[in-house]
Amino acid sequence: MAVITREGVAKLYLATFGRPLDSEGLDYWTNTGAFDGENGNPAGTSIDNMEDLSSNFSEQDEYTDMYPSGTTDEAFITSIYNNLFQREPDEDGLAYWVNELETGSISKSNMILAIINGALDDENGNDASLISNRAAYALELADAGDFTADDAVAAIDDVNAVSDGYLSTGVDTLTSNVFTSKPAYTDGGDDLVNTLQDEDTLIGVGADSTLNVTLGT
Repeated sequence: MAVITREGVAKLYLATFGRPLDSEGLDYWTNTGAFDGENGNPAGTSIDNMEDLSSNFSEQDEYTDMYPSGTTDEAFITSIYNNLFQREPDEDGLAYWVNELETGSISKSNMILAIINGALDDENGNDASLISNRAAYALELADAGDFTADDAVAAIDDVNAVSDGYLSTGVDTLTSNVFTSKPAYTDGGDDLVNTLQDEDTLIGVGADSTLNVTLGT
């Protein structure tokens, strides 16, 4: 069972509800002062891991409003992908998760966690960086205090606008928690150049903002 962490809760809010977490939710689920010292779970609950927390989310009114009775597995999975990665699942991924749900191999709440934890940065995209950066920005908003659920809904576009932090060959102005600069080909495809430039503006959000740079052509 995965322990409850700030980043984990922020990602789960984004995945399940399609919005950043609010200050009250952050405080309730992750503030050490609210935790039972013996079990590490929020006082008055039996929840001490991410799996139980995801299951709890599926019982909330906000969840049933978003995914009413009759929502197909395909529509549910597509919503989770859009919430997390701002894209639809590829055909093979959609078919895989539909089969997992239809055969009872996994619950919807555990599937959400599996999709979060399975996100990768590879030649096909930067899903892991994207969700990590958006979660970091969401935590920054919630940490400011008095950030209500209504504020969180209103901030969806701002959170979605946080880039995946990957620098291009042009002049970049990026807001992110983790920035990655790797050599890349120019638009013409002929020249491999370094993407970190003096003119770039990188705005860090969240704790421990990081710039990962690979130089050389």
